[in-house]
Amino acid sequence: MQKQSFQSRAIYYLDNYKKRIWPLLEEGEYSHHGTIIKHDHILPKRKRNLNILPDYREAFWASEYRKINLHRFFHHLNSSQALCINLFYPLIAEGLISEVGRYINISLDHPECKFEHESEIESQYKATRKTNFDFFISDDNQRVYFEVKYTENGFGSAKNDDEHREKYNLVYKPLLLDNLYINDECKSQEFFLQHYQIMRNLVHINENSTAVFVFPKHNQRVFDQANYAYEHILTDVGRTKFHRIYLEEFIPFLMDKADAPLKHYTEFWDKYLMCV
Repeated sequence: MQKQSFQSRAIYYLDNYKKRIWPLLEEGEYSHHGTIIKHDHILPKRKRNLNILPDYREAFWASEYRKINLHRFFHHLNSSQALCINLFYPLIAEGLISEVGRYINISLDHPECKFEHESEIESQYKATRKTNFDFFISDDNQRVYFEVKYTENGFGSAKNDDEHREKYNLVYKPLLLDNLYINDECKSQEFFLQHYQIMRNLVHINENSTAVFVFPKHNQRVFDQANYAYEHILTDVGRTKFHRIYLEEFIPFLMDKADAPLKHYTEFWDKYLMCV
Protein backbone atom coordinates (compact mmCIF):
# COMPACT_ATOMS: atom_id res chain seq x y z
CA MET A 1 0.00 0.00 0.00
CA GLN A 2 1.42 3.36 -1.05
CA LYS A 3 2.20 5.73 1.78
CA GLN A 4 0.18 8.95 1.82
CA SER A 5 2.06 12.12 0.95
CA PHE A 6 2.65 14.73 3.61
CA GLN A 7 0.28 17.05 1.76
CA SER A 8 -2.54 14.48 1.85
CA ARG A 9 -2.00 13.73 5.53
CA ALA A 10 -1.86 17.41 6.44
CA ILE A 11 -5.02 18.34 4.56
CA TYR A 12 -6.92 15.35 5.97
CA TYR A 13 -5.82 16.40 9.46
CA LEU A 14 -6.75 20.06 8.85
CA ASP A 15 -10.21 18.99 7.65
CA ASN A 16 -10.81 17.52 11.09
CA TYR A 17 -8.96 20.32 12.88
CA LYS A 18 -11.39 22.87 11.44
CA LYS A 19 -14.39 20.78 12.48
CA ARG A 20 -12.96 20.50 16.00
CA ILE A 21 -12.00 24.15 16.46
CA TRP A 22 -14.95 25.73 14.61
CA PRO A 23 -17.72 23.07 14.53
CA LEU A 24 -20.37 25.50 13.29
CA LEU A 25 -18.30 27.12 10.55
CA GLU A 26 -19.20 26.19 7.00
CA GLU A 27 -16.79 24.87 4.41
CA GLY A 28 -14.66 27.39 2.59
CA GLU A 29 -14.32 27.40 -1.17
CA TYR A 30 -12.06 28.33 -4.03
CA SER A 31 -12.31 28.41 -7.79
CA HIS A 32 -10.40 25.77 -9.77
CA HIS A 33 -10.53 26.35 -13.55
CA GLY A 34 -13.92 27.98 -13.14
CA THR A 35 -15.33 25.27 -10.88
CA ILE A 36 -16.14 26.13 -7.26
CA ILE A 37 -14.52 23.61 -4.93
CA LYS A 38 -15.50 23.32 -1.26
CA HIS A 39 -13.30 21.79 1.43
CA ASP A 40 -13.32 21.53 5.20
CA HIS A 41 -9.70 22.68 5.49
CA ILE A 42 -10.64 26.04 3.94
CA LEU A 43 -12.10 28.94 5.89
CA PRO A 44 -14.82 31.16 4.45
CA LYS A 45 -12.97 34.17 3.04
CA ARG A 46 -14.76 36.53 5.41
CA LYS A 47 -13.19 34.54 8.26
CA ARG A 48 -9.64 34.40 6.95
CA ASN A 49 -8.43 36.33 10.00
CA LEU A 50 -9.00 33.12 12.00
CA ASN A 51 -6.00 31.56 10.26
CA ILE A 52 -3.82 33.44 12.74
CA LEU A 53 -3.72 31.50 16.00
CA PRO A 54 -5.80 33.04 18.83
CA ASP A 55 -3.14 34.30 21.27
CA TYR A 56 -1.69 36.73 18.72
CA ARG A 57 -4.62 37.11 16.32
CA GLU A 58 -5.87 40.46 17.54
CA ALA A 59 -2.37 41.87 17.99
CA PHE A 60 -1.26 40.88 14.49
CA TRP A 61 -4.31 42.29 12.72
CA ALA A 62 -3.88 45.55 14.66
CA SER A 63 -0.15 45.81 13.90
CA GLU A 64 1.80 47.36 11.04
CA TYR A 65 2.80 43.83 9.99
CA ARG A 66 -0.71 43.21 8.68
CA LYS A 67 -0.03 45.63 5.80
CA ILE A 68 1.03 42.98 3.32
CA ASN A 69 -0.53 41.47 0.24
CA LEU A 70 -2.28 38.35 1.46
CA HIS A 71 -1.93 35.35 -0.81
CA ARG A 72 -4.93 34.25 -2.82
CA PHE A 73 -5.30 31.13 -0.68
CA PHE A 74 -4.57 32.72 2.68
CA HIS A 75 -7.96 31.44 3.90
CA HIS A 76 -6.77 27.84 3.44
CA LEU A 77 -5.62 26.35 6.73
CA ASN A 78 -2.52 24.98 4.99
CA SER A 79 -1.49 28.45 3.78
CA SER A 80 2.27 28.76 4.19
CA GLN A 81 1.88 32.54 4.48
CA ALA A 82 -0.37 32.10 7.53
CA LEU A 83 2.07 29.53 8.92
CA CYS A 84 4.92 31.99 8.46
CA ILE A 85 3.07 34.68 10.42
CA ASN A 86 2.08 32.21 13.14
CA LEU A 87 5.71 31.13 13.39
CA PHE A 88 7.50 34.47 13.49
CA TYR A 89 5.07 37.17 14.62
CA PRO A 90 4.92 35.98 18.27
CA LEU A 91 8.72 36.19 18.40
CA ILE A 92 8.54 39.75 17.11
CA ALA A 93 5.80 40.67 19.57
CA GLU A 94 7.69 39.21 22.53
CA GLY A 95 11.09 40.62 21.56
CA LEU A 96 12.46 37.14 20.93
CA ILE A 97 13.32 37.30 17.24
CA SER A 98 17.04 36.99 18.04
CA GLU A 99 16.29 33.37 19.00
CA VAL A 100 15.98 32.67 15.27
CA GLY A 101 19.51 33.94 14.77
CA ARG A 102 20.72 31.91 17.73
CA TYR A 103 19.21 28.77 16.20
CA ILE A 104 21.19 29.21 12.98
CA ASN A 105 24.30 30.64 14.67
CA ILE A 106 23.88 34.21 13.47
CA SER A 107 24.31 37.07 15.92
CA LEU A 108 21.56 39.67 15.42
CA ASP A 109 21.80 43.10 17.04
CA HIS A 110 18.46 44.97 17.31
CA PRO A 111 17.11 43.29 14.16
CA GLU A 112 14.27 44.58 12.03
CA CYS A 113 11.74 42.19 10.50
CA LYS A 114 9.41 42.17 7.55
CA PHE A 115 6.90 39.78 6.02
CA GLU A 116 6.70 39.63 2.21
CA HIS A 117 10.00 41.43 1.68
CA GLU A 118 10.69 42.47 -1.91
CA SER A 119 14.05 41.58 -3.39
CA GLU A 120 16.44 44.51 -3.51
CA ILE A 121 18.48 43.12 -6.39
CA GLU A 122 15.44 43.23 -8.69
CA SER A 123 14.17 46.68 -7.70
CA GLN A 124 15.65 48.49 -10.71
CA TYR A 125 13.97 46.14 -13.21
CA LYS A 126 10.46 47.58 -13.25
CA ALA A 127 9.24 45.41 -16.11
CA THR A 128 9.79 42.14 -14.26
CA ARG A 129 7.84 40.49 -11.49
CA LYS A 130 9.74 40.81 -8.22
CA THR A 131 10.78 38.02 -5.88
CA ASN A 132 9.11 38.30 -2.49
CA PHE A 133 10.62 36.59 0.54
CA ASP A 134 8.18 35.16 3.05
CA PHE A 135 10.13 36.67 5.92
CA PHE A 136 13.21 38.86 6.28
CA ILE A 137 15.45 39.84 9.20
CA SER A 138 18.19 42.46 9.03
CA ASP A 139 20.48 44.47 11.25
CA ASP A 140 23.46 46.68 10.48
CA ASN A 141 25.60 43.67 9.55
CA GLN A 142 23.34 40.83 8.39
CA ARG A 143 20.45 40.16 6.04
CA VAL A 144 18.56 36.89 6.39
CA TYR A 145 16.08 35.80 3.70
CA PHE A 146 13.46 33.17 4.52
CA GLU A 147 11.50 30.89 2.19
CA VAL A 148 8.72 29.06 4.06
CA LYS A 149 7.02 25.90 2.81
CA TYR A 150 4.29 23.73 4.32
CA THR A 151 2.29 21.43 2.05
CA GLU A 152 3.69 22.72 -1.24
CA ASN A 153 4.86 20.04 -3.64
CA GLY A 154 8.39 21.31 -3.79
CA PHE A 155 10.06 24.40 -5.23
CA GLY A 156 8.85 25.71 -8.56
CA SER A 157 10.51 25.94 -11.95
CA ALA A 158 9.96 28.68 -14.54
CA LYS A 159 8.95 28.58 -18.16
CA ASN A 160 11.77 29.01 -20.62
CA ASP A 161 9.97 31.94 -22.26
CA ASP A 162 10.92 35.47 -23.29
CA GLU A 163 9.96 37.01 -19.94
CA HIS A 164 12.05 34.63 -17.85
CA ARG A 165 15.00 34.60 -20.24
CA GLU A 166 15.05 38.41 -20.15
CA LYS A 167 14.94 38.41 -16.35
CA TYR A 168 17.74 35.85 -16.18
CA ASN A 169 19.96 37.92 -18.49
CA LEU A 170 19.19 41.30 -16.91
CA VAL A 171 18.99 40.39 -13.24
CA TYR A 172 20.57 37.06 -12.41
CA LYS A 173 23.34 36.39 -14.93
CA PRO A 174 25.46 39.40 -13.83
CA LEU A 175 25.18 38.21 -10.21
CA LEU A 176 26.27 34.69 -11.15
CA LEU A 177 29.37 35.54 -13.19
CA ASP A 178 31.83 35.76 -10.29
CA ASN A 179 29.57 34.24 -7.65
CA LEU A 180 31.62 32.34 -5.07
CA TYR A 181 28.61 30.69 -3.46
CA ILE A 182 27.05 28.79 -6.39
CA ASN A 183 28.78 26.05 -8.37
CA ASP A 184 29.67 27.01 -11.95
CA GLU A 185 27.69 24.14 -13.49
CA CYS A 186 24.54 25.55 -11.86
CA LYS A 187 24.81 29.03 -13.40
CA SER A 188 23.42 28.38 -16.86
CA GLN A 189 20.10 29.80 -17.99
CA GLU A 190 18.64 26.33 -18.48
CA PHE A 191 19.60 25.16 -14.99
CA PHE A 192 18.47 28.41 -13.38
CA LEU A 193 15.00 28.25 -14.91
CA GLN A 194 14.67 24.55 -14.17
CA HIS A 195 15.40 25.25 -10.47
CA TYR A 196 13.98 28.76 -10.54
CA GLN A 197 12.49 29.19 -7.08
CA ILE A 198 15.52 27.71 -5.36
CA MET A 199 18.00 29.67 -7.47
CA ARG A 200 16.34 33.05 -7.06
CA ASN A 201 16.70 32.52 -3.30
CA LEU A 202 20.31 31.35 -3.39
CA VAL A 203 21.45 34.15 -5.68
CA HIS A 204 20.85 36.56 -2.77
CA ILE A 205 23.60 34.90 -0.73
CA ASN A 206 26.71 36.99 -0.21
CA GLU A 207 29.20 37.82 2.52
CA ASN A 208 26.54 39.57 4.61
CA SER A 209 23.42 37.71 3.46
CA THR A 210 22.06 34.28 4.36
CA ALA A 211 19.26 32.20 2.82
CA VAL A 212 17.04 30.02 5.01
CA PHE A 213 14.47 27.42 3.97
CA VAL A 214 11.83 26.66 6.63
CA PHE A 215 9.66 23.58 6.17
CA PRO A 216 8.42 20.34 7.75
CA LYS A 217 11.07 17.65 7.52
CA HIS A 218 8.27 15.21 6.67
CA ASN A 219 7.50 17.04 3.42
CA GLN A 220 9.74 14.70 1.48
CA ARG A 221 9.70 16.59 -1.82
CA VAL A 222 10.73 19.88 -0.20
CA PHE A 223 13.25 18.07 2.01
CA ASP A 224 14.90 16.40 -0.98
CA GLN A 225 15.09 19.60 -3.02
CA ALA A 226 16.50 21.62 -0.11
CA ASN A 227 19.15 18.94 0.40
CA TYR A 228 19.92 18.99 -3.32
CA ALA A 229 20.48 22.75 -3.10
CA TYR A 230 22.86 22.27 -0.18
CA GLU A 231 24.77 19.32 -1.62
CA HIS A 232 24.90 20.12 -5.34
CA ILE A 233 24.16 23.78 -6.06
CA LEU A 234 26.16 25.53 -3.36
CA THR A 235 29.93 25.65 -3.02
CA ASP A 236 31.62 24.91 0.30
CA VAL A 237 31.52 28.60 1.22
CA GLY A 238 27.93 28.86 -0.03
CA ARG A 239 26.85 26.12 2.38
CA THR A 240 27.97 28.26 5.31
CA LYS A 241 25.41 30.90 4.23
CA PHE A 242 22.45 28.55 3.80
CA HIS A 243 20.31 26.94 6.48
CA ARG A 244 17.43 24.49 6.60
CA ILE A 245 15.07 24.91 9.54
CA TYR A 246 12.87 21.87 10.15
CA LEU A 247 9.67 22.84 11.92
CA GLU A 248 9.59 19.56 13.84
CA GLU A 249 12.90 20.57 15.48
CA PHE A 250 12.54 24.35 15.63
CA ILE A 251 9.23 24.42 17.52
CA PRO A 252 10.59 22.30 20.44
CA PHE A 253 13.62 24.63 20.49
CA LEU A 254 11.31 27.62 20.92
CA MET A 255 9.11 25.86 23.46
CA ASP A 256 12.17 25.12 25.55
CA LYS A 257 12.84 28.83 26.08
CA ALA A 258 11.71 30.03 29.51
CA ASP A 259 10.19 33.26 28.16
CA ALA A 260 8.67 31.79 24.99
CA PRO A 261 4.89 31.83 24.45
CA LEU A 262 4.45 28.14 25.23
CA LYS A 263 0.68 28.03 24.77
CA HIS A 264 0.95 29.57 21.30
CA TYR A 265 3.57 27.13 20.06
CA THR A 266 1.64 24.22 21.57
CA GLU A 267 -1.31 25.35 19.43
CA PHE A 268 1.03 25.81 16.47
CA TRP A 269 2.14 22.19 16.82
CA ASP A 270 -1.46 21.05 17.12
CA LYS A 271 -2.43 22.87 13.94
CA TYR A 272 0.53 22.23 11.68
CA LEU A 273 2.54 19.25 12.93
CA MET A 274 0.23 16.75 14.59
CA CYS A 275 -0.21 15.18 11.16
CA VAL A 276 3.42 14.04 11.04
